[in-house]
Amino acid sequence: MSDNWLNLQIEENILDSPMMSNFQMSCDILSINLRLCLLTFAVFPEKQLIKKKPLIYWWIGEGFIIKSSNKTAEEAGEETFMELIDKGLIHPSHKTPKNPVIYGCTVHPWIHRMLISMARQANFFDLDTMGKNEKIKVLQLGRWQSSPRHHIEIEEGKFLDKLKTQKQLKYLSLRGISRITTLPSSIAGCQNLEILDLRACHNLETLPFDIGSFKKLTHFDVSECYLLEILPNGLEKLSSIEVLKGFVVYHWRKNSCSMAFLNDFKKLIKLSINVGITYQVRPWFRLPLLKPLFFGLRILIIIWQMRSTSVDQTNKDEEKRRLYLFENISFPNLEKLDLRYFPDTLLPSWISPENMGNLKRLYIRGGMLETLLSVSEMFNPWKVEILRLNYLKNFRFQTSFDVQKEFPRLSYLERINCNRIADGKYDANIEWRVDDGWDMLKSKLGSESSDGLHKPQITDSINDKAARFLSLIMKDRKAKQPLK
Repeated sequence: MSDNWLNLQIEENILDSPMMSNFQMSCDILSINLRLCLLTFAVFPEKQLIKKKPLIYWWIGEGFIIKSSNKTAEEAGEETFMELIDKGLIHPSHKTPKNPVIYGCTVHPWIHRMLISMARQANFFDLDTMGKNEKIKVLQLGRWQSSPRHHIEIEEGKFLDKLKTQKQLKYLSLRGISRITTLPSSIAGCQNLEILDLRACHNLETLPFDIGSFKKLTHFDVSECYLLEILPNGLEKLSSIEVLKGFVVYHWRKNSCSMAFLNDFKKLIKLSINVGITYQVRPWFRLPLLKPLFFGLRILIIIWQMRSTSVDQTNKDEEKRRLYLFENISFPNLEKLDLRYFPDTLLPSWISPENMGNLKRLYIRGGMLETLLSVSEMFNPWKVEILRLNYLKNFRFQTSFDVQKEFPRLSYLERINCNRIADGKYDANIEWRVDDGWDMLKSKLGSESSDGLHKPQITDSINDKAARFLSLIMKDRKAKQPLK
């Protein structure tokens, strides 16, 4: 008997079994919206890892999940996702067994087959063979898989012109599609669009200047669009925006959207910024003007474009002068800070428990950081629960740095490829959960400190570096000359 016939026979036995009846009864007691969200898993192939975000976006687009007075639609989607996990209907996926962050899920093959049967009975899916449906709410053309290795490529983007007829479209995903260089102006016809996902469209160079016409847009993602150097004027008209990923601050151009316009986003809770080499310092001069924006942010991601390793002293001084410009900025509601390719050796004073009293997740990946000590040493303990330090070739925990004292609420620590001691060799990776005990973490860090082979040759102490930073700040203040 072939595998196909065998699988078919197994499926028929499952569907006719008492187990199917019990599963049907379990689903019948679910709320209607939770049941609809569950049925969406029937469309995915069996045994596939499904990313959480595209799934939640789909639910929002279909109207299965809606916002409330005290909760965004995405937050409601997160709760629904966790409820399905708690009920054992889907299985959570983690990057590693110890990592507490859930980024996707899988469905047991038997449950998947039962969901397909239920979806058929409910006429949950409708195939449009003519391709003339003008009432589409969700159009997922891009990648939904967890791995970027799933490549999607188109010959030309003319098919996007037909989007102008989709007046009811709420969610459009072109994530990971290659050879899309621009979006046509006709896309402005999608007046009900709420979520536009263009992440990892690596050939995307320009956006239409009438992008501000999407008055209902809440999520706009152009992260990993590396050829996109500016965001056009009109972006500031997106008054409903809650999530903006991939805001570009390379250099000023006419008709480009500047950081000053970010204050127009009164509902913004998640922001990611790409800072180019040519705009390494100047955009931060406007940060004090953005205090209202930073007050409401919950997630902030900053990605610096890396400089060449051979940087002259003038540029080094400019990098250092930037530190004190953040001193009057606070982020009282920030829950996650993600810094990538951080260009300095010390944390600036604005990254502190005083300025980020609600911070729970701190990620620093790539860059020049050497220590978690800061220019300012007058710190209270952090409230951070998840700390990730990855690909920092000069970073190490100082012997005087007490992780438990500085991060008493820490529940997970990840350190990968930090403190290069030789070509291709780094300190041993650490993945630690609080269940492992503080003694185990201290033992791992202590063994590194006592191992002379692992000590980098540092000519200046951290205190000396901090003193030079503070000296530079005082000189600039005394000069009373505006920075240019």
